Amino acid sequence: MPNLAQFKNTPPASGQIKVLYRTINGVNTIKAITVSNVSKGGENIELSLGELQNIQFAVSASGHSPKLEVEAGSKKPNYYYFNTTDIGVGAVSGSDDSSVLIAPYLLQRFKNNDYNALISNASISRTSKFKFQVDRLEGNTVEVNGNTPVRPTNFESIISGSAILADVTDSNYTHTGHTNARYGGTVTSGDDFGGIDPAIAGKPFEAATYLSSSIDNFICSQSLSDRDIETFLFTGITDTPVSASRVFQIEENRVIPLTNRKIWVKDNRNILTVNDTGFIIGTATQCSI
Repeated sequence: MPNLAQFKNTPPASGQIKVLYRTINGVNTIKAITVSNVSKGGENIELSLGELQNIQFAVSASGHSPKLEVEAGSKKPNYYYFNTTDIGVGAVSGSDDSSVLIAPYLLQRFKNNDYNALISNASISRTSKFKFQVDRLEGNTVEVNGNTPVRPTNFESIISGSAILADVTDSNYTHTGHTNARYGGTVTSGDDFGGIDPAIAGKPFEAATYLSSSIDNFICSQSLSDRDIETFLFTGITDTPVSASRVFQIEENRVIPLTNRKIWVKDNRNILTVNDTGFIIGTATQCSI
């Protein structure tokens, strides 16, 4: 009969379960089992074996089928090894064909499954490292500056640091998702979401766009036929865009700021620089041609 190490590292045949037992005080006692990843019918049961809690199958010619509770297990190539709770059986005999009950029996992974009702839920709260439970159900009144608040019964243990720690997550007081919503508050404005001015106030003008790194001499040297003229919108009271005007481009059914570009304005041949928020910055350079 193999020892435990030999048994643990000897794979069962496909569709087979092997049982390790010892005779203790005249009783045959099951100690461990190995189970193939594939059933005799050819089904892959690896998912079930990875979550196995108990297994039941015939271990004697009489059909005796004890329920074996799994204490620990380990995955091996093409099989699993399990330590089981010691259970005595009258006799042990081999069988080539018997029904096996596996619990739980899984057809798909359960850990991240839609049917896992506890996914992302904590069943036990994490304990704070420095906040204590305060017992205010009972206590003594103590005069403090003319007031008589109730001092909790565990006041002294709180002061000494020996009180029971509170079931509260310390990150509730550090993570911005909690602190902003509960304590600090939040505020948003149009600037947080692009600060786009109403496009209905925009005035149309024709211009060609260039990379912000383009040299002015190159922009001026192009002929009208070389330029890709498009219609844009700008804000302001002037007839053409000037410094501090904001420029918008029309993109299908959207009006969005034109950013980080140089533009050549067709009406006055001015070269203007647009920053990363769509505003014209600096002074204009006028092309002579």
